[in-house]
Amino acid sequence: MFRRKNLSLLSGIVLALAVFATVLSGCRPSATPTTAVVHLPTETPSPPIATPPPPPVTLVVNPEITEVSAGQTVALTVEASGQNLSFNWSVARGKLSASDKPAVIYTAPDSAGVDTVTVEVSSASGTTTRNVSFNVIVPPTTTFTPTPTLTFTPTPKPTDTPTNTPVWAPAPTDTPTNTPTPTCPPTATPKTLPPGYQSPHLDVVSITLRIGNTELVIDQQEQLVEMTSGDPLEVLEVTFNSPADGSPSDNVAGEAYVRKVGLCPDDFDWNDGRFAYGVPILAGNYPLRPFINVTGGSDAWTVEAGWNRLVIVLVHNFPAPGDGAVVDARFFVNLRVQ
Repeated sequence: MFRRKNLSLLSGIVLALAVFATVLSGCRPSATPTTAVVHLPTETPSPPIATPPPPPVTLVVNPEITEVSAGQTVALTVEASGQNLSFNWSVARGKLSASDKPAVIYTAPDSAGVDTVTVEVSSASGTTTRNVSFNVIVPPTTTFTPTPTLTFTPTPKPTDTPTNTPVWAPAPTDTPTNTPTPTCPPTATPKTLPPGYQSPHLDVVSITLRIGNTELVIDQQEQLVEMTSGDPLEVLEVTFNSPADGSPSDNVAGEAYVRKVGLCPDDFDWNDGRFAYGVPILAGNYPLRPFINVTGGSDAWTVEAGWNRLVIVLVHNFPAPGDGAVVDARFFVNLRVQ
């Protein structure tokens, strides 16, 4: 009996402890859930890409002049640095040898006034524009004074004095007189260049003639050209070549003469020429025009029977040192007049 009571008491104690433990576990504060914080890496922005500037450009004019004569040529060159450069040239009134090259030849127009040349140099970075203006002048007409020709006055024949006594006599025979020889201008003595001064030795590449309404290009010395008496004959252009640049102040001018048989020993009429104003001497081929009559008459000759040769003369002018000129090239064309 005592053992049963002790067992019941022990069971009650165990039950009480279990209840107390349950109460204690219910009174514990609940665990606060933890939130995980993830730090993502910050992306650093790339620095902006700098835009390269347009290409630097310098426009070079050779010779360095701003005033040109009608038809005069000037060399223009672009000095630029960069890759994949393109060039675009334009001109207000004159002519250019090319539009997409770094170097071109400018030809002034025939009328007076201001003319402007513009070049645009472009690359991937942009476009740079440069321009140069020229004041075009038309040279005044030069008055050419021909060499006076000596006039021959024959000596008058004396009159026979009649006698009182009629005597038959044969009629007097006239004394023949010699036909006067025309006075010809002296042959010009070729001028020489000053000491230490060298000529670039110019060559005529071709000449362009107009006979009547037909234009003809001649590129060989002594070529034969047929024409009819009364045709107008005109020199339109002479293309010449220089192997190297001349001095900055040098220029070349053109002269044209016709051989008229029976005038003088060499038969060229040096008093009836056609002339073209000078252009700078630069390496390469350049046109020389127009050929005009400086006496104010027609720029064309009227062809006559007996003409058999045309000569083109290139005159190298050297203003300094020792102002002067020298013949640098001759080009001959044979004529046959019907």
